[in-house]
Amino acid sequence: NRELQGVKMNPEPEPPQSDHANELIQGLMTGMDNIRAGANPALKRLKAPPKITNQQRLTQAGKAIVKNLTPKNLLRYECSYPCYVMPLSKLEECDAIPPHEELLRTGLLEELTRTSRAPSGAFTFFISQNWETQDSPDNEKKTKLKWLKGLRKHLSIPKEAEVWIWFDIISIPQKDRSLQLKAIASLPYYCNICSRFIPLVRDPNEWERLHGEKGVVAGTLNTYRGRGWCRLETVAALCPKRFESSGEWRPGPLNLRFRYHQDPEDAGVGRLISAEDLLD
Repeated sequence: NRELQGVKMNPEPEPPQSDHANELIQGLMTGMDNIRAGANPALKRLKAPPKITNQQRLTQAGKAIVKNLTPKNLLRYECSYPCYVMPLSKLEECDAIPPHEELLRTGLLEELTRTSRAPSGAFTFFISQNWETQDSPDNEKKTKLKWLKGLRKHLSIPKEAEVWIWFDIISIPQKDRSLQLKAIASLPYYCNICSRFIPLVRDPNEWERLHGEKGVVAGTLNTYRGRGWCRLETVAALCPKRFESSGEWRPGPLNLRFRYHQDPEDAGVGRLISAEDLLD
């Protein structure tokens, strides 16, 4: 339009800002000025998180354990590899703890299930421990085997009564890694169907006094407490037990104690397991 050429157009006036918008802008500008000056009033209102005491940590951990040990969660336990156990009467004849494959080949292992009567979960002892040498869970003096061979005397088990033993080198494959992993994944199941649970450890001071060996670490109570697998086995053992026939639940062991094997002739009664033993 030629009539408009050379005519300077006035810009359109900006709409008036509301009071609320002005307050927001002013507040933002003030906040930026405070940050640049190193004075942020909002930081003064922030409080440091309250410190958590050891008792509170134990309480929180206990609640988490109780939640995970409900019957609904326990039903998820799966058996990826059979639960093989050995009769104590057969173990009493051994001079060393045989590996799983040898026992399976010679027919000395029996399969424990929720419904089997012989072996029976009510008379099966789950031996929880950590290995004391690179090639064997036992030591050169074979105190673990000797202690287990004296189990009848230690726990007043009648000689004519048969009981069964779950022990990792006996019950878990040692050569086939794929089968071994399946058995390891079944540990909560094994602990749950074995009604008896023995955490077997040694005391370093007593070991030195009895055997003259100083500074032992493997197999001690402190080492046991620091092993994740040992704690997993303990937690699973403490779970309620479910009767397959009725579907009812009964509590796990209420008097679970450590046992010491440094003197195989002694029952080695130790202290009760506590919540601290299950925490980092």
